[in-house]
Amino acid sequence: MTKNNQADQIYNALLDSILAKKLSPGTRLTEEKLADFFSVSRTIIRGVLQRLDSEDIVVIERNKGAIVATTTPELAVEYLTARRFIEAQMIKLATPNITQADMVALEILIDKEHKARESGEMGKALRLSAEFHITIASLANNTPMADFAKRMICRCELIAAQYQSLDGSQCLHHDHFEILAAMSEKNADKAMALILEHLEKIESRLYFDGNTLGQPLEKILCEYIRL
Repeated sequence: MTKNNQADQIYNALLDSILAKKLSPGTRLTEEKLADFFSVSRTIIRGVLQRLDSEDIVVIERNKGAIVATTTPELAVEYLTARRFIEAQMIKLATPNITQADMVALEILIDKEHKARESGEMGKALRLSAEFHITIASLANNTPMADFAKRMICRCELIAAQYQSLDGSQCLHHDHFEILAAMSEKNADKAMALILEHLEKIESRLYFDGNTLGQPLEKILCEYIRL
């Protein structure tokens, strides 16, 4: 297995655990402990944590290491507002550019998300949902906006993991199909309206009055991949 494959698998394991509300906000992710568990070098772990930091999923503090990012209710509202604005603009730009190959790729993501949800892999379902939104953003052919959208989407998925119940946190796959259908029709206005409605549904399920506590790092990781 190549180092890149190892890094991707570790990234997916950590992200799925975070989005499944098993590694809760504030959990410290130590390089040494993760390297020992996955039997890889600390260099690989450091790269994974830096990737998660670049997506606003974890925060790397000087001389302290990485912790799962925490979002206050007030900041969560600001992120969600920004996400609505940026995704509406991105889908407006992306709709005229979508190809049949893009459609197939997005349909595969929707199918994978649905299967993950059906099998109870809620963290994986949220990750695939984020990938669906990020892929649409990439079709806008505007790299700075796509990079910003990716950070915003990833952080908002983390907010969903922090403040929603697992039963209601995942993107509904039929919403994704409707959005994709509007894009296939090259109807940018309809696609914008649908994605805004979709995001409003997700926001309506936020509960700021309590959080699910996570479990110890070693216990959670044992449920995921072994390299």
